[in-house]
Amino acid sequence: KRGVRARMNENRGMIRQPYLDYLVPGRSYCVIKPFVDASRTRHLPGEKWKFMGYVPNGFAEATQIFVDANGNESSFGIDRNALTSNLGLENIREFIRDDV
Repeated sequence: KRGVRARMNENRGMIRQPYLDYLVPGRSYCVIKPFVDASRTRHLPGEKWKFMGYVPNGFAEATQIFVDANGNESSFGIDRNALTSNLGLENIREFIRDDV
């Protein structure tokens, strides 16, 4: 059963396809190196979540990444050029790995 929040995210144009040829919807990931997202939220090693999809933002510098962490859906921004965070699109693999 899908929650209201999941339907709202879809209504906002969430894309359920691989992102950067690395983040695949339904696949679990683990933070391996601390990073700060575009909203200045810290993500620490050991944090785990399942990638659900993303919403590109052509006007802002951050793309919203939607995840499910133990049944709690949330999102965070990945900065396109890493000016506001230490996690940029070009270096995401340094911070996140498949949780196998």
